[in-house]
Amino acid sequence: MSYVVALGLQSYVAQALLEFLNNEENIFHISSGYWLMVMMTGSSLVAVLSLNYVFFVSARIGINMRSLTMSLIYDKALRLSSEARQEYTTGEILTLMSVDTERVFHFVAHGPWLVMGPLGFAISIMLVGVLFDFYSSIAGAAVLIVVMIFSVQQGDRIAKLQKQLLQVIDERVKVTSEALQGIRVMKFYAWEDSLAQRVDKLRVREVTLLRKFHLYQVINTVMLFVTPTYLSGVTL
Repeated sequence: MSYVVALGLQSYVAQALLEFLNNEENIFHISSGYWLMVMMTGSSLVAVLSLNYVFFVSARIGINMRSLTMSLIYDKALRLSSEARQEYTTGEILTLMSVDTERVFHFVAHGPWLVMGPLGFAISIMLVGVLFDFYSSIAGAAVLIVVMIFSVQQGDRIAKLQKQLLQVIDERVKVTSEALQGIRVMKFYAWEDSLAQRVDKLRVREVTLLRKFHLYQVINTVMLFVTPTYLSGVTL
């Protein structure tokens, strides 16, 4: 909350600085540019420290959640019955412990954006309307809505790719673990080359999906940094 308030205060302080440079009365009724710079620096420090503290706490909680989940999965895997071991392979259990627990960590670590995102959106549109005019706020809202729709579509693509990636990783780990468990039989029948080719094919599929996955993530990151530029161009 303090992060969003500090960002909103920066807009008013920036406007006050411009009015001070033009020898006009500002909203804070402060005639010293030094005090305005102190306010700008203070609000920036509050915003940065608040944001970093929130994500520091959420990251610690996420790490604890990941460790707890891995411990529970490992404890459950040790107590599986013989029938359950036939249903759940070693690859599936390892995938749960490595990939799915990482998703739990990222969900908790980035959870504050679920609150700060909508709140920041509403305050940004309100500030644009107050500092500029109604039409500028409508234009800014339109740009943000378009970016949100694009981000949601990208999120769906990333989720589908991640699901395919998990299936490939699960299959690769399953094949590798079964080969290690039956290594005597594999060496006896000289199946090393065929097994290596099978693992290589799975690895090629995995790398291809990883490239697409990270490409979509890069596009989302670029949109995150480009959106303020588009928003400034539309509202001014």
